[in-house]
Amino acid sequence: MAVTAKFVPEQIELLPNTPTTLTLRLYNDDAETRTVTLTASGNLSDYVRFDSSTATVDTNQIVDVPVTVLVPSTVEAGTYAISTDVTIVEEPVDGEPMDGEPAHDKPDVEAATATAVVEAHSDYTIAVQPAPSKGATAGRHIVRLANTGNVVVTAELSADASDDDVTVQLGDTSMTVAAGLIGVVSLRVEPSTTYWSGPSNDHHFTLGATSAEGRSDDLTGTYQQRPRLPN
Repeated sequence: MAVTAKFVPEQIELLPNTPTTLTLRLYNDDAETRTVTLTASGNLSDYVRFDSSTATVDTNQIVDVPVTVLVPSTVEAGTYAISTDVTIVEEPVDGEPMDGEPAHDKPDVEAATATAVVEAHSDYTIAVQPAPSKGATAGRHIVRLANTGNVVVTAELSADASDDDVTVQLGDTSMTVAAGLIGVVSLRVEPSTTYWSGPSNDHHFTLGATSAEGRSDDLTGTYQQRPRLPN
């Protein structure tokens, strides 16, 4: 092939949501000037951007094309291959081939490949929903954990009431959520006694969440206990 291509450097480290740049180096060892098109391929192709999608390379000339890679936080940590197909743009052929003449050859394709290591990034949001619940016999909530990192998150849960008039029950004391997904655990607040009439009573509770990486979150919620008969 008249034009060769390689990435410089041939291995990079990627931090999610942070642009990283490298260079696609083109060299023409042919006697003619060549124009090439550049197309990203591989499992990171959606996150690869060329400074220009075409390049013209003179004989014995080196042309550097800047490349930017920006991966979102949901791309799992690991090793990936960044690939670029380099296609020679053929000059148009005058006239159509006559019967029996071979059609014009298609341009060759060369693939330049670099290794990209996506670093581990742990992050998530956690909330109690709804923050206030209402009911005569129980309050129903969910604990919602959205994993916004690129590694699995495991969190241990605990819940306590601020008074002895209610008990707090978790559907599960642990939750494991894969990268980019949302996990939900039920939470129920149950009063020790109910009443038929009278004003509403607010019962507060706290939820503790501790991840395997050592992050701790303390959340609060409220159960508004109402009478069995509306006022």
